[in-house]
Amino acid sequence: MKSQVWQHLSDSDVEKYLANEVSEEEALRMNVHMSKCEKCAEKVRTMRRLNFLFNQWTAKAHAELLYQYQIVGALNQAAELHPDLKDRLHNWLKHWQGKAEAALRVVLKVPGEATQIIFKGWEAMVKPEPHLKFDYAVVGMRPRGVRGVTKIDKTDKTKVRAEGIFSVEVSVNEINNEVIVQIEGIIPDQKAPLILLIPDAKEQEPLLSQPERESGTNYYVARFQNVPAGRYTLVFEPME
Repeated sequence: MKSQVWQHLSDSDVEKYLANEVSEEEALRMNVHMSKCEKCAEKVRTMRRLNFLFNQWTAKAHAELLYQYQIVGALNQAAELHPDLKDRLHNWLKHWQGKAEAALRVVLKVPGEATQIIFKGWEAMVKPEPHLKFDYAVVGMRPRGVRGVTKIDKTDKTKVRAEGIFSVEVSVNEINNEVIVQIEGIIPDQKAPLILLIPDAKEQEPLLSQPERESGTNYYVARFQNVPAGRYTLVFEPME
């Protein structure tokens, strides 16, 4: 950390601070900065709590904790990239500690793996009593050459649906490298949830979308276009 410049604390700064690997002078500067900067103070509190849990939990819990910390970091980064949505993102972070209304894993064009959406195994990233529960979408396909016969197939792992306070469909278009979220049933005084697509690759920035109502319809759509190949975590803003 540059001692002459007042900057937000980086992840590395916080790790060194909590590990007592900074000088007394640097620790003092950080303490003074955190007394004036709630964002950095919350970042230190969150990492201290996660470090405490990390030292006690199993390997499975460690992995879950890593993804939760990934969400916390992405929320902070998204708040800097989207100042108009900063208050909502900070509320998500402060009141839910990074927990999501729903969480999915998206695998897109990773060599040796099928493009797919995975909704099981991410319960630790979701807030208590979530309003949405995902399952694979039922896809109707008409077999070639057979009239009037529709085959019902649940094996399409590039589309999932959720029912709850509203309906959600998430799909991946592998041809266009596009992740699409469609939401139906939003009531007039209700806001559509923010949706965050978080890459595993640290050099990539998180992608944030505020679903917009499609003209002439009753549903809202969020589109993530030209998404690079890779693994992602897709999370929904918690609903009050």
